Amino acid sequence: MFSIDPVLELLSRSLDACTLRQGVYAANIANADTVGYRPLEVSFEESLRSAAQLSQSAPSAQQMDVLRQIEPSIVPAAADTVQLDQQLALMDKNAIRYQMLVGGFERSISLLRMAVLEGREG
Repeated sequence: MFSIDPVLELLSRSLDACTLRQGVYAANIANADTVGYRPLEVSFEESLRSAAQLSQSAPSAQQMDVLRQIEPSIVPAAADTVQLDQQLALMDKNAIRYQMLVGGFERSISLLRMAVLEGREG
């Protein structure tokens, strides 16, 4: 989404994962009483860890390429049934994570905005 900075790219991908995850939790809760329904979950963090290890020594441009390849995906959960209390707790945790990521995104954009404005005035 944003190719200016690896931090913004990472924040953007993480926000995408949180958005997808919230939808998955909602689907799990909605289908809790559906016979034969297997809960779903979002796979993202493991791919992120692997990419972080690969890009440790890579130049910034290569890091961006690695980050662009990471996509959250929906996979079957290990559990056989939906446990409502667990899904609600995960949904709350995800909402807090989302707010934290939005705050980080806003701070990063503010720093870029400040750099642009200082460059224009200086």
